[in-house]
Amino acid sequence: MNWRGPSDAGRSPLPAPGEIVAERYAIIREAGRGGMSVVYEAADLKLGGKRRALKAMKPGTPYADEGGIGELRVLQRIDHPRLPQVIDVIPPAGGRPLMLVTDFVHGEPLTAAFARAGGKMEARQAAAIAIGICEALAYLHELRPPVVHFDVKPSNVMLDPALGVRLIDFGIAKLLGKGRGAALRLGTPGFAAPEQAAGGPCGPAADVYAVGALLYFLLSGGHAPKPGEHQFRGLEAGVPEPLLDVMARLLSRDPACRPSARQAAALLRQATGGAAALPGLAAGADGAHSPAGGALPRPRLIGAASFSRGAGATLIAAILAAQLARSRPTALVEAPGGEPELLALLAGADAAGRRSGRPAPPPVSRRHVCWLDGPRLQVHALHPDTVIPAIEPDPYGAPEGAADAVTAMFAPERFSFPAASAAEPPLVIADLSSGWTAGGARKLAAACDVLLMVADPAVWRWTPQRQSAWRELARQREAAGRASVWIANQDARFPQRSAWLKLMPQHPAACVPQLAPGEWPSAVWSGKPLAGSGKLAEAERSLRPVVDLLLNG
Repeated sequence: MNWRGPSDAGRSPLPAPGEIVAERYAIIREAGRGGMSVVYEAADLKLGGKRRALKAMKPGTPYADEGGIGELRVLQRIDHPRLPQVIDVIPPAGGRPLMLVTDFVHGEPLTAAFARAGGKMEARQAAAIAIGICEALAYLHELRPPVVHFDVKPSNVMLDPALGVRLIDFGIAKLLGKGRGAALRLGTPGFAAPEQAAGGPCGPAADVYAVGALLYFLLSGGHAPKPGEHQFRGLEAGVPEPLLDVMARLLSRDPACRPSARQAAALLRQATGGAAALPGLAAGADGAHSPAGGALPRPRLIGAASFSRGAGATLIAAILAAQLARSRPTALVEAPGGEPELLALLAGADAAGRRSGRPAPPPVSRRHVCWLDGPRLQVHALHPDTVIPAIEPDPYGAPEGAADAVTAMFAPERFSFPAASAAEPPLVIADLSSGWTAGGARKLAAACDVLLMVADPAVWRWTPQRQSAWRELARQREAAGRASVWIANQDARFPQRSAWLKLMPQHPAACVPQLAPGEWPSAVWSGKPLAGSGKLAEAERSLRPVVDLLLNG
């Protein structure tokens, strides 16, 4: 090819094949075209013809003139295996717009790979691609100032045979320094977050939404999601329920309810058992690019179970959560498999949390609703109006894989506490209620760090089946070195009280007094069931040994 020099380079605002740009980059061909830029494959004449990607910003678009040079030069700091290296920023000259030079990414565009597969993709492979994108975004978002891509979509994802997923095209990337985050209407319909499409303030959460939209695209045969959708009826069969839960979190309409890109990568791995279907997608592939501070602190998981139906584990769990949150970040989570009771039990608390002005964290699954009850307490309650099938429609005969799906809800990535640190990991109370004898709740009861077994005087409900299930569970927990603590609930003075307490396998750590008739309904209907007055204050005092054990044990 005969390369044309600068003497005739001013004929068009955009370069053409055969031209040499900046006396170094020889244009080979046009490789792609978008709303803001044209991308060319070029040969770097100073490095023996090494292939580069040269992006020419279209006149009139952001960064096309001198004003964009300083910000685009910051992109030269980027050094991550899932992102193209920014080699050069060429200032506008001779009627030519600003140009960005990166290394040339080899491989197949995701759009082409998806079309070649007939518009279908297996869930683990789609999750592996989303994980790779999240790794790249986590690196960008953790730069100072953060860099937000703002145009994550299938055509901007390359599948490199050697390096796996690579995210390309910084055409509308924005640096969010002081005073940034203004309205940005750019992006691609179907993948742009609601706040971005509306022209409102945007930040890293917009990229996380786009990853959720891309995942939906791959799992639905090429369709775009509806913002805030949680049903996902159009998806291909066989998508794991935990993966749907994560996707719902990514696609939340509220940016504050979406996880960070790094949390999203961890959630996707956990939901699919560590998806690594493509080269370069092993867990932690970004290695040295992880932020200071390392892994998220592991919560201390506390199970609260009723030995028999109606023993009161849900109430005890709620009282303990309120007490523990005074000292440590705490989450109270209603485990699936039983009847949704926690939302009704704490009636009015969700509205109070929303009135506080604090954004609610993402719920642990699509069937939960979450609110804040004070700065250190999260409540994740099963929503009684949900039409999403429960993981365990029958808690005594859970489908295959259900147990893993239940325990997945209690991974560290599910809980975000600003006050938490490695030295002070959060506490998570799983309300297992009376469904602990089988399925996912049974596995959770065996795996939790501390199990609180709540028993009441209604010994006629202590069936042989439950007693047998407890003996098996106790053997498992003892062999694993995990603590089990009994709590006597609804304690009252009656002649056989001593005999009742002796029926428990160990002396109860607390004896919680029985509430007077009408006291609990009055507290619930007041909207402040945990205010701690009357017998409820006595219940709090009786549980202090358990609180001390959970905080210091």
